[in-house]
Amino acid sequence: MVCWTLATVLVKLAILFLYMRIFSTQLFKRWATFLVVLVVCFGIIYFCIAMTTCIPLSALWTGDGTCRDLTKQEIGSMVPNIALDACIVVLPMPWLWTLKMRLRDKIWVSFMFSLGIV
Repeated sequence: MVCWTLATVLVKLAILFLYMRIFSTQLFKRWATFLVVLVVCFGIIYFCIAMTTCIPLSALWTGDGTCRDLTKQEIGSMVPNIALDACIVVLPMPWLWTLKMRLRDKIWVSFMFSLGIV
C-alpha cells in the first residue's frame, strides 16, 4: 500500500509538472498547481493511513496483531485516486482544442494526452 501510494503520487506529479512546462498560461498553471496540492495531500493522507493499517506495524507481514479491513481502505483510496486521474486527463483539453490545427490532429493529440487514463 505504501509503495502504491508513493508510485501513484509521483507519476501524477510528474505529469502535472510536464503539463506546467508545456502550457504557459497563468490560468492553466493555477489549475495545475491546485491539482499538485491535491495530489500531495492525497499522498500524505494515504501514506498515514497505510502506516496505521495494523497495530503494531509489523502485524502487516507477521500477522501478530490487529489490522483494519483493507477492503474499505482500498475503496476509500481508489475513489479520490480515480477522481484525480480524471482531473489530470481533462485539465489540458480546453487548451488543446484552442490550438490552430486540423481537427484530425486535435483528436490525435487529445488521444495521446488521454492515454494516461488507461
